Amino acid sequence: MQAVLAEAQKLILNKSSIELDDHDKALLCKGLRFAPTPYWSQSVENAEWLNVQQHIRRTEWSAVLGNKNDGDFVLPKKFKFPNFRDPKVAKLMKKPKHT
Repeated sequence: MQAVLAEAQKLILNKSSIELDDHDKALLCKGLRFAPTPYWSQSVENAEWLNVQQHIRRTEWSAVLGNKNDGDFVLPKKFKFPNFRDPKVAKLMKKPKHT
């Protein structure tokens, strides 16, 4: 911690009227690419994981169906897919079709 504070004394020029304590200086030494993130509970992490999985599934199916809009393309009832199914990898297009 002392090495970080010594480096902070060299790098940080405080032109504000706010006094920086040791913790503020250590945080500023991490650089501009550092962003503290809040702690996520297990339920929030699970919800985010499901969102990612749903997004991936929608993207894969849009590649299989040729990126058709719902209004332009209606599947017959016998071809409707359950929400939990993923398309086969062989059916995924190499490049998306542009309409």
